[in-house]
Amino acid sequence: MGYHKIQIAICLLFCSLYGICQINISGIVLDSARNRPLPFANVIVYRSDSAITGCQTNLNGQYSIQLCDAGEYKIQASCMHFTAKSQGVILLKDTVMNFKLSRPLFYEQPCRQKIVQKKISLDLPAEPNDYCEYKRIMSNTGKLGLDFLTERKEKLCIRLWTEPSFDYYGGSVTDLFKAGKGWIAHQKFYTSNYFEYLDYLDSTNTEESDCSGCNYDFDYLQNMKFSMTKVDDTSISKAWSDKSPESIINSFFAIEDYCVQMLAGHRHPCTDGVTYHLEIKAGNRYKFLTFENPQCLGSNYRQVLLFLDLLKNVEDNLSFEIQDR
Repeated sequence: MGYHKIQIAICLLFCSLYGICQINISGIVLDSARNRPLPFANVIVYRSDSAITGCQTNLNGQYSIQLCDAGEYKIQASCMHFTAKSQGVILLKDTVMNFKLSRPLFYEQPCRQKIVQKKISLDLPAEPNDYCEYKRIMSNTGKLGLDFLTERKEKLCIRLWTEPSFDYYGGSVTDLFKAGKGWIAHQKFYTSNYFEYLDYLDSTNTEESDCSGCNYDFDYLQNMKFSMTKVDDTSISKAWSDKSPESIINSFFAIEDYCVQMLAGHRHPCTDGVTYHLEIKAGNRYKFLTFENPQCLGSNYRQVLLFLDLLKNVEDNLSFEIQDR
């Protein structure tokens, strides 16, 4: 009987020690772009390069792991479509460790293509849907009677197309170009008979093209009609020139970390918003970019942040607002 009492005492001692040495590490795993919790993210605890325990975050992105021994650990957080992040820590007591994960910057295929045309180096989208938008905007340029940016005599030009997302019935075109030591801007508003096109599709039981390979019904779209009004030319405030727009323009040619069609599903992060098409000419260089709901993506991509900065600077220094109607 005494022997059994000793065994029970030993067990109680170990249980007591186990309770004393338990350490809790907890925290939350967030999407760095939107500062939102990531549910079902994996949190793994490593010691001496070996995984010893782990868990998944709950619907609120929270995790909690119990460890018995104090000491040096490595905690790794990972989630599908995000880049894993690890952090070393010496655990002596209950600890809170939060993680912010970012989406990787990769694409289904090369994001851009370079073409030389009439001695102009064209930097264009490579993804079929994005390239289709470029072709559509070039078609609209001709139908609206606008000068093609590559043919303008000014060495530095910016053209910003602003459209309601997911439809093509109209918007605005804002041109900015350097004139002497200052900059001039003018804006035009346009509408089209796009809704008549949708009625045409309904009447013929034809589904609207997904734009893959630019497979629009060109027989009909060639007859697309536009109506347009013009806003008078206006000078841009001196503050715009002080921000060195030439440097901003050159930055667009140097940064290549964004295209609309993302593997990670960034193409439509919002349910509504505005689509922007940006044309830039600098000497014999030309670049076309599409930004769809850029406010949702800004913190992930330098080129989107650059565009948002450009958009804000333009709007702050124009006598009219950039509008989509």
